[in-house]
Parts: sequence; C-alpha cells; structure tokens
Amino acid sequence: LETKTRGRIYVTFNSKGNPSQIYYFNNELKRNKRIDITQSHKKMKPHTHHYEEQTNQNGNKGASKLTIEEKKLVDRVLKLWYNRNDK
Repeated sequence: LETKTRGRIYVTFNSKGNPSQIYYFNNELKRNKRIDITQSHKKMKPHTHHYEEQTNQNGNKGASKLTIEEKKLVDRVLKLWYNRNDK
C-alpha cells in the first residue's frame, strides 16, 4: 500500500524486520534522499544517496557520509524501533 505524503520521511525494513533505509520525499512526492542504515557503500555505513530532481534516480554524487542531522535521525529511528520491540 503506497501512502506517500508531501515532505515526509519513511523507513523501510529488511527481511529480518529491522530498519534498513530511510527515504526523504519532497513536496512533489519524489525521493530526494535515501539513508542506507545496513548496507555499506565505499566503506561507509550508514551513508546517504541524493536523488536528482528530474529523473528521481541516484545522482552523480553517489554516496556521502551522514550529516549531523542525518545521524540524529538514524539514532532516533533505531532508538524508537528497538524500544518498541525490546531489543
């Protein structure tokens, strides 16, 4: 069920039921950023991918390290998830 909402952030889960990716959507309901929590990219884990506005595909920037705000968001997502599931 697709329930994208303008300006929202969504979390997807891996096959083990743990948070694996965080998606940012802009006001046009297009992805503009993805944080990979569980996958490595060029020895970065977690890392961020930025999407190009026109194509909604991963841009030429590739992956980058998390900003301070992104790190705080990942920490918050993991804390909420593990507190909810007693892990």
